[in-house]
Amino acid sequence: MLKANHKFVASFAAMALLVALAVTALFWSFSQMKQAAEAREHTFVVIHSANELMTALIDAETGERGYL
Repeated sequence: MLKANHKFVASFAAMALLVALAVTALFWSFSQMKQAAEAREHTFVVIHSANELMTALIDAETGERGYL
């Protein structure tokens, strides 16, 4: 009877460890997804700023040609 109890405790401990490992992996993967989303947002902001700069440069060039 005592050996069966040890098997149950060992099985329960193994299951708890497996669940803890799965939860840890889940939180890690969500953290990675959040970092990737932040990187994409930063890239979008940089590209948008570059587009605005290019538009301003084109306008300045057009104004310069109009002045001449």
